[in-house]
Amino acid sequence: MKPNDHLNSINYRVKDNEIFLRHESVFKPCFAPCPPIDSTRLSYRDGFFYAHGNDEIDFYEHRYLMLTTRQAYSATPNLATYFEKNDYDRLQIGSNELKLLSFLESPKRSHLVLGDIGWGKTTCLRYVFFYALTKSAHLRRRYFPVLVELDRPRGGLADANNQHDFANLLRRDVLAPKLNQICSVFSQLDDEPFWTSLKSHEHFSSLQIEEDDYAKIYDGPDLHRQISLARHKTRQNRDFMFFVLKYLADVQDIRVVLLIDNADQLGEQVAGWLLWEIASIAETYGIKTITALRPNTYHSVYHDGKHIDQALQPDHEELEMPNAAAFGQAKLKAVSDLLPSHKLTIEDNSGTRFRFDDSKRVFAVMLDKVFNTDCETLLARLSSSDLRRWERLIEIYLRTGYVDVGDIAWRVVSTETVTPEQPPRDLPFWIALKAVLTQNHQTYFSRAPAVEHDLVLNILCNGAGRPLSHLTRLHVLSYMRRERTAHFADLKMRYAKTMTLPGTREEPVLETAVRHAIRRLLNCRLIRSAAFLRLEEDNQADLLKEIEVTPLGIYYFDVLSQLFEYLMFMKDDIYFPQDIGLKVCSRHSGALEQYRALRTYLAFLFDQETDLFHNLKQTNRAAYRRFFAPDEQHLYYSLIYARAMCGFGEAREGLRGVAAEFKELAGKIALSERRYLEDLSGAK
Repeated sequence: MKPNDHLNSINYRVKDNEIFLRHESVFKPCFAPCPPIDSTRLSYRDGFFYAHGNDEIDFYEHRYLMLTTRQAYSATPNLATYFEKNDYDRLQIGSNELKLLSFLESPKRSHLVLGDIGWGKTTCLRYVFFYALTKSAHLRRRYFPVLVELDRPRGGLADANNQHDFANLLRRDVLAPKLNQICSVFSQLDDEPFWTSLKSHEHFSSLQIEEDDYAKIYDGPDLHRQISLARHKTRQNRDFMFFVLKYLADVQDIRVVLLIDNADQLGEQVAGWLLWEIASIAETYGIKTITALRPNTYHSVYHDGKHIDQALQPDHEELEMPNAAAFGQAKLKAVSDLLPSHKLTIEDNSGTRFRFDDSKRVFAVMLDKVFNTDCETLLARLSSSDLRRWERLIEIYLRTGYVDVGDIAWRVVSTETVTPEQPPRDLPFWIALKAVLTQNHQTYFSRAPAVEHDLVLNILCNGAGRPLSHLTRLHVLSYMRRERTAHFADLKMRYAKTMTLPGTREEPVLETAVRHAIRRLLNCRLIRSAAFLRLEEDNQADLLKEIEVTPLGIYYFDVLSQLFEYLMFMKDDIYFPQDIGLKVCSRHSGALEQYRALRTYLAFLFDQETDLFHNLKQTNRAAYRRFFAPDEQHLYYSLIYARAMCGFGEAREGLRGVAAEFKELAGKIALSERRYLEDLSGAK
C-alpha cells in the first residue's frame, strides 16, 4: 500500500493564507470562467439582441482579457464600418477578435478557430458574438449568431454509425432546437413575402398547388384557415427551417452564423463528418459557420489522405499561444484594482497582531513577495499554456499556508529601502513547488480516490497490482520523449516484447499496464492525441492512433522529476510491495530526515531496476537501452535521481553529511550500470 494511505489529510492540511482569505470574495469573481450564454435572453426580431446579465456585464467589461495586441481603430478600416469610435474604445479587440469579425464580411462560408485546450477559444467566441457584436448597429442587423456547444450530450452524435445517420441527428436533435427561435420570427403564417418566396422553391412547390386548390373551394375566413393549416403542416418538414435561413440570406441579407464549440470531444471520424455537414449546410443555405477545434484534431481530420481540406477549403486562424505568466499578472492586477481599501488585522506565528488601514497595500506586498521568476515559470510550465489550469494553480499557490503572513506584515511596516545590494526577500521556490505538488496537503495525503484532473501527476508509480509498477510510466514517458510521436499499438507491442521475462507469458499483463500508464499520462496532458482529450477507461487506449509528447511531458521528465520536493512527496504516493522502512515525509521532523528518507527510496528503486535488467534477455536489454532507458548513456533512473539529490544536498550546509550517502549510492549504481553497458557494447 501507499505510505500516505496511513495519513488523514485533515491532520496535515496547511491552514489557508489569511491575507488571501480576506480578499477571496474579490479574487473568485476575477478568476471565474466566462459566463454561459442564456438562450432565453436572445432575440432576433429587430436585429440580433442579447440581454446581458449582471455577471456577464461584469465579465465582459472588467475581466475579459485580450490575449493579443489591441487593434488600432484608425489603422484598421473595417473597424470604422463596424463600430462607432466611442463604442470601440470600450471594447477589447485584438488580432484574434478582429479575425472573427473580418470573417463575417468575407466571401468564405466556413471558418475554423484553432487553439489548444485553455487557449481561450470559447471565451473569444462568446465575447465577439454575444458582446462586441451587440455594440455594432451594422453587424447585429446583418448577422445572427447561434451557439452550438458540443461539450454536452447532443442526440448521440458521437455514437452515430455512419455519416448519413450523423447528418440526421445533427439536423434534428442539435441544430433544429437552436434554429427554431430564429425561424419562428421570420416564418409567421401571415408573412406573405416569406411564403411567396418559399413556394418558389421546387422543394415546396406542392404548397402553392395546395393553396390554389383551396382557393377554388373556400373563400374568406375559411380559406384563410385552410391556408394557415397547410402552412403550419409545411413547418413540420425537417428541411423547412434551413430554407428559412436561405430566405434570410437571399432576400433579407441576414446571415445566420453557426458557432460550433467543443467539437473535439466527438472523436476524429465524427468530427470529420461534422465539418462536412456544416460546410454543406453553409454552402446550400447561405449561412456562415465558425468551428473551434484543437490543432491536432484539425490536422487529423483535414490531413488524413481524403483531401477534405481541398474539398471544403475552410478559412482558418490559429490562435496565438497565450503567455500564461502575462495572463496571470493581468488577472492579479485586475484583482488589485477591484480590491476595496479597508482595515485589516493580521496575526503572526508569535501572536503579534498587526492592524493596517489599507488592505490593498498588504495584498500588493504579498503579490510582490510570492511571484518571482522561478515561481512564475513553475506555474506556467505546469499549466501547459492552459489558462484555466493556470488560474487553478494561482489560487492554490496564493491560498497556501506555507506563506508566512507575519513576514509580509513586517515587510509592510518596514521602512528599510531595498537596494541592489539588498535584494527583495522573495519566497523560496520550494514553497510554490510544495503548495502545488500537494495542493496544500489535500490531494496526495487524502484517502479519497484521486481525481484525474490532478494538477500534478506521479510518474514514479503506475498503480497497484501491475507489473513494473514503479517504472512503467517512466518507461513510456522516456519512449515518447525520444520518439516525440508514436502509434500506440507500436508502443504497446514493443514494450510488452521488451519487458517480457524469459519463460513467462507476461505480454497481455504488460499491455494492460501500458494502457493504464497512457491513460494517466494523456489525462494529465503529458501526452496528447488528436482523437481523444481524455480517456475514461484503460481499454480506450486501444482506440488511440498517433500520440505525441507535450512540452509538459518533457518538463516532467527532464526537470520536475529531479527536484527534491517532487521526489519527496511522490515517493509517499507509491504502492510498495513490502515495508522498506520508509516513513512519510510529513512525519519527519525536518528537511534532514526527509532528505535521508529519499536515500532509502532511491536504494529501493535501484534494486527494482537491477532485478529487471538482470532478468531481461540480452536482446531485450539492447531494446530497453534504445527505447525505455533514461537516455542512450544511462540505464538507471535511480542514478539520475541520486546524482540530482547529491547535488541538492551538497549545496545546503545542513544536508552535506547525508549528501555523502547519496554520492556513495550513486557510485554503486554507476558501477552496476557500467558493467551492463560494457556487456551490451561487447555483444555488438
